[in-house]
Amino acid sequence: MAKTSKKIAIVPLHELIDGQEADCFVMLFKKEVLQTKEGKPYFRVGFRDREREVVFPIWNDGPLAEECRNAWEVGICYKVRALFRETQYGPQLDIRKIRPVNDDDQQDGFDRNDLFPAGRCRPEAMFDQIIEWIEENIVDDRWKQLANSIFQIYKKHLLEMPASTGRHHTYRGGLLEHLLSVAKLADSMAEHFAAVYSEMQPPLHRNLLRVGALLHDIGKLRELEVIAGTGQYSPAGHLVGHVVLGRDVVREAMATLSEEVTFTEEEQLRLEHLLLSHQGTLEMGSPKLPMTAEAMLIAHADRCETEFFQLVEGFAEDTQEGPVTGRRKNLQRVLFRGWKSSSSESNNDEG
Repeated sequence: MAKTSKKIAIVPLHELIDGQEADCFVMLFKKEVLQTKEGKPYFRVGFRDREREVVFPIWNDGPLAEECRNAWEVGICYKVRALFRETQYGPQLDIRKIRPVNDDDQQDGFDRNDLFPAGRCRPEAMFDQIIEWIEENIVDDRWKQLANSIFQIYKKHLLEMPASTGRHHTYRGGLLEHLLSVAKLADSMAEHFAAVYSEMQPPLHRNLLRVGALLHDIGKLRELEVIAGTGQYSPAGHLVGHVVLGRDVVREAMATLSEEVTFTEEEQLRLEHLLLSHQGTLEMGSPKLPMTAEAMLIAHADRCETEFFQLVEGFAEDTQEGPVTGRRKNLQRVLFRGWKSSSSESNNDEG
């Protein structure tokens, strides 16, 4: 009697554990040609699903080198049979078999959408939340029309765009999530300081602040291109950067609306300054330091929102045992999660 081969289970990439062999549906999102210290070429490839990325080398003298060189394409989905390993250099796949997906794979659960990184909220729902927030919080019709105009013009791109190439919100719709979070945070800070310094002169311009916060990173739409679900720098991103590109977007929108709404020269200058200074420091890429109250609040809100995202992500991704995480590259520090016996008590502490 002929032997029947054992069927290999199909397991999502993000569920694989060290030493497990399985079939997976993955997307190739990175393929680079690099050189060793000895000058020998090799490939660095990256496969992903929505919750895990695995980047590893394909050596030029290895069994997969020719196929990688001639057939593997970034953005294509593959079915792979591989052994997943956790190494000192990060997770790796020892690929046994690989082929592009086909129509029959849908019967085994293949869905291309499962291979794109995803946030907590669908981009379409996040876009609707922003339009609703504009309607409810920006009371000056001129500023409201400007914000609505820009978001509607760029809706298609905003739904796809991550907020960065690697630092934070690196998934579809991540830019929308970041913009709304910064706007809400900056507005809350403005409300606090407006109450504390009620006699402040000049007073905080809340409509300007809300629009500036929503648009502070709008230049990312021109700085980045989405390739295989990943944000990568465009030529304009390399040569100009999103800070100045965002100022250009605002200028163009104001010029288009000039026959319908009028902004003073000072109002336009103040809004442009919010975008040009939102990185906070010259070292971080702002051509100008924040010079208005609104600019200072947006710069602090942007940094706080980004770093808190990185902190939450750091806790979620870290696999190191004990009360301290491994070093987080983006934050340039380890994080303290606490001891298990005490963390459950502090979780319910509202004081």
